[in-house]
Amino acid sequence: MKFYRIHSPRNYDFAHFGRLGTWEPKQSLGVCAECGMTTQKRVPPLIIEWEPGADLIGDFVWTGIDFELVCKNEIAKELDKRFNGFKISPIDMFQEPNIKIPKNPKRSKNKRIYLPYEGPELSELWIDSWIPLDEEKSELNTEKVCSSCGFRFYTPKKTGLVLDKSGNTMYDFFRVPQFPAAIYCNEKVKSFI
Repeated sequence: MKFYRIHSPRNYDFAHFGRLGTWEPKQSLGVCAECGMTTQKRVPPLIIEWEPGADLIGDFVWTGIDFELVCKNEIAKELDKRFNGFKISPIDMFQEPNIKIPKNPKRSKNKRIYLPYEGPELSELWIDSWIPLDEEKSELNTEKVCSSCGFRFYTPKKTGLVLDKSGNTMYDFFRVPQFPAAIYCNEKVKSFI
């Protein structure tokens, strides 16, 4: 099966956001002291804060990095009819109290989305499906293993990754444990989008 990484086109003509949470367990220190990897797991709902730079909402909305997949709610519903491997999850928004809406936001040089939010309803596609890579066939090299938390760091490859056939490869959207932040999809999703 061919599969593809879903990632931001890095088009900053469109609004983008910073990710604020939600994280579990809340009482955790957050990161491993040795390797810096998180000891928490992000759980729904996604809390975002709009970044300055643009005020146009695209069909898909991105953070500066590709950890989350956010889109207009109408698109999320259409994807949900056709594909699996995710749940539609709500979005909460936060804005620093000192950020004030300009008198004429459309003419402002400092473009951004302001709260109260008046744009299209947004949802997160919460990717809850995992398919491991076949590490041998993918020719993954272990860069290091953290002696404190056990997280394995791999040297990434852009092509030639192979899914482990013993796992469930029937997901349309999924993540892989070896690169847990990345989001992947199959050819059906790629063609549809």
